[in-house]
Amino acid sequence: MDFGDAEEHLLQAALIEKNATDQHLSVHRLVQAAVMRKAPDPQKTKYLDAAIQVLRHIFVDHREHADIVNFLKAWTSERWLLHERCLPHVIHLIRQCMKYNTRSSSEDELLQLLLPCEISAREREMYDMSDEINHFALAIAQDKTGLGYASVLFKDGLNKLYTNQSELAIEKFTEGIQIRERLLGSEHSLVSWGYNNLGLCFTELNRHAEALTNLNIALEQRKQNDPACIGNSYSNLASLHLKMAQPDEAEKYLFSCPSLQDFTDELLLSKNNPRFAGDMVLLSRIRRAQGRFEDALRLASKALQYRKRLLGNRFATCDSMHDVATLLMLQKETHNSASLMLQELISITQGFSSRNGKGQLARAYYRLAVLHEKMGNSRKSTDSQQQALSLAQTLLPDGVEATFEEDMFSRLCPWMLW
Repeated sequence: MDFGDAEEHLLQAALIEKNATDQHLSVHRLVQAAVMRKAPDPQKTKYLDAAIQVLRHIFVDHREHADIVNFLKAWTSERWLLHERCLPHVIHLIRQCMKYNTRSSSEDELLQLLLPCEISAREREMYDMSDEINHFALAIAQDKTGLGYASVLFKDGLNKLYTNQSELAIEKFTEGIQIRERLLGSEHSLVSWGYNNLGLCFTELNRHAEALTNLNIALEQRKQNDPACIGNSYSNLASLHLKMAQPDEAEKYLFSCPSLQDFTDELLLSKNNPRFAGDMVLLSRIRRAQGRFEDALRLASKALQYRKRLLGNRFATCDSMHDVATLLMLQKETHNSASLMLQELISITQGFSSRNGKGQLARAYYRLAVLHEKMGNSRKSTDSQQQALSLAQTLLPDGVEATFEEDMFSRLCPWMLW
């Protein structure tokens, strides 16, 4: 009897179960629970270690990819889609460990699984999953002064940064930098990443002087020890100068990136890494600030096309939709196109339950309210304004009242989603 023939009998006997959404088969949860309850601790550890070894073969070995740039060079849509299919298994493993208080015989091997898993989850914008992995990794790390713990702090900081919690991210990066500087020295490339990330946090918070200081520290260190990451520093400095309302200075920094020396739209679209869209988004925003609206719209549309193809309807894609809609609002003849895009954006973000999703939804309603007012639809504008303010109020700290101003709604979303 093959498995296909046995499946019906196993289901009837409640030894296995089938997921109603994706039709995946698994050992029935009650059977799993019975086995785990009765198993002695050494047996649980043995089960956990075996699962870790199986899953580690799926993910890129973190030891060979010490930082996110090198890790992302291994990005292919096929590999990362495989990661995405396997991430729920890692989350299930984490929850079983928490539920039954099970520990691996090798904390190092478990962390070597968790760290690339977290990168995969974060880069696919599964921020809740990334947060769960980080929370578990921080809890199991025995040595709170070692490099493994510092790596987890950095990963947790990046998750906080990408989900618009920059103040919390600064705490994580600062602690991680202190550990790395003590163990590796102040000039090490992994320390440079910390200063770079602090610069991104301060950029988000409009603390421009602190952002410039930290980004320049990272750039100078990278010139000496990590030239492959110089382009990343120039992009981040360009983003900062754009936020400081210095678009020409931003353009100068952006085109200092080695990867952009022979930059073309076709080159970008031939790549298979969603991170390549970040510089195109940045250049589009620079062109808009320079008053070159046609160039800005062309670039923003290309970035949207690229992100949608590789990421689907996720946060970075929604961010690009907002950029395109905002540019379409500038011309009366494209107001209807802007309205359609904003309505599509609202439809997508209504399906997001996270804080990030609500921020994007509130901003989209704000933009739609402004557009309706321009188009003479006062009633629709008022309705959208009320929706925007209501959502914004749920995201603001106690005692802070939502106001119908562009700057306030912009702060509900990250400045840049690379």
